[in-house]
Amino acid sequence: FFFLMIRRPPRSTQSRSSAASDVYKRQLDLFIERGTPIAWGVNSGDQIFYRRGLNGIWRNVPGSLRYIKVNPSGRVWGINANQDIFTRENVESEWVHIPGKLVSLEVMPDGRVWGINAAQQIFTIAGPSGSFQQIEGSLKMLKVMPDGRVWGINANQDIFTRAGVNSPWQHIPGKLVTLDVNAKGEVWGINVNDDIFYRNGVNGNWIHVPGKLVSISVMHDGSVYGINRGGHIFARRGLECYWIQIPGILKNLWVVKTELSSFQQNTLVCKPNTQEVQAEEARKKAAEEAARQAAAAAAKRAAEEAARQAAAAAAKRAAEEAARQAAAAAAKRAAEEA
Repeated sequence: FFFLMIRRPPRSTQSRSSAASDVYKRQLDLFIERGTPIAWGVNSGDQIFYRRGLNGIWRNVPGSLRYIKVNPSGRVWGINANQDIFTRENVESEWVHIPGKLVSLEVMPDGRVWGINAAQQIFTIAGPSGSFQQIEGSLKMLKVMPDGRVWGINANQDIFTRAGVNSPWQHIPGKLVTLDVNAKGEVWGINVNDDIFYRNGVNGNWIHVPGKLVSISVMHDGSVYGINRGGHIFARRGLECYWIQIPGILKNLWVVKTELSSFQQNTLVCKPNTQEVQAEEARKKAAEEAARQAAAAAAKRAAEEAARQAAAAAAKRAAEEAARQAAAAAAKRAAEEA
């Protein structure tokens, strides 16, 4: 595992030579090449930079991009200010323009790319030699798993997933504004109130996780990193552990989902959070009790309605019988009179 946190420097410390260090203002992505972390980033001026290793030097790469992603093979994909799409095999190769327009994209280990355009239409392409295929539906953000499963959120905060290109979309109950998913299918999401939720795959159920975040990223081993509205950084190892605050203030956070590092092993020590567990158990019990009371009230109303209908039916039958008997008596008297 390797992750890079780009801090906001104090406003007074910006310098004329900080174009590369200004990468924190836009976006950054990384991959591991023979054990060495390789970083690609773009700064607030849409300049592109490349760095090899933790102690490497940021080197400017010709071109201009606003969005950049790298797959595990090292192939780079990017989008410029005009929403044009470009790719290159590595730092030594040249940029190749890919026909189409996108505002965001995700790359898979097998080279497939999924993207969204400004109209929130969804597209996928098997690789640089392929052609974009439009996928039915509309999303404002998406994430892809190594096995090809796609998770996304639309403009109405509805959640959808599909097993791949040829599978239909499946609606997942709930509302979120952002999410991330790892190779195990563990989904972590945040709703409009900054509440945090966890779900174990398509067939799982959403579990509320105490805390508030605006950005979240989940590792393949289940470790989670996030940032709150104050820019404070938090991490936890899986659902059963508690949040640990990591020193620093961030505007954004990118996590590379590879093997564990000594930092993570030493920092994210899993200790059950008794308060979190007790709070979650109390919440579950309250929800179960509310559901039980609602069911009991519904059953009571149904029984009352059934009794009312039975009484009404009995009254109707009694009235009909009385009318029949009255008619018969009247007919008898008329016959006797005659």
